[in-house]
Amino acid sequence: MGHKLKRVNVRVKEGELLHLNIKMGKEKKSVMHGIVLDEDKNPIEEAVVLLFKNEPCDACDLKPITYVFTDDCGQFVFGPLEPDSEYTLKVWVNGVPIVDFYH
Repeated sequence: MGHKLKRVNVRVKEGELLHLNIKMGKEKKSVMHGIVLDEDKNPIEEAVVLLFKNEPCDACDLKPITYVFTDDCGQFVFGPLEPDSEYTLKVWVNGVPIVDFYH
């Protein structure tokens, strides 16, 4: 897919101009990003988005891997994820039933 996240700590001194060349290693894992919207296409803040990895089992036996709350723009992100794996998302908004998203 892309490249790994790399952290570089830099201290800039007064009047200094730094030129940085950063080499990134290959990354095989993936990231999932999305936006939760209401029926009027407005972003929903603090919706709960649960991530399940699809395993050969009964759909009712799915166990969540992790979860996040959407930000003030309704956005969420999961990663790193294993490539070529299937996942299920379930979204819960206050007072609204869980909605299953399958791809």
